[in-house]
Amino acid sequence: MDLENKRFSGKNRSADFIVKLESVEHATFQGYIENIQSGQVQYFRSFMEMTLLIQQKLDEKNFPQNTSVTRSWKTD
Repeated sequence: MDLENKRFSGKNRSADFIVKLESVEHATFQGYIENIQSGQVQYFRSFMEMTLLIQQKLDEKNFPQNTSVTRSWKTD
């Protein structure tokens, strides 16, 4: 299965977003993000807020699965 077919197979559909950047002020983005599956739209005022909104939705959908490896800060 190629990457394009795998992306739209429905399995990972909850991880699809549309991001609309409406402006750039104070050296960061403003706009909105839409979750394709639920149709929910949320406005954001900074890049950090956008990434936190995406992470919140992914956590809500239990995505990525526990087999995925993500980077994190090392703790001593």
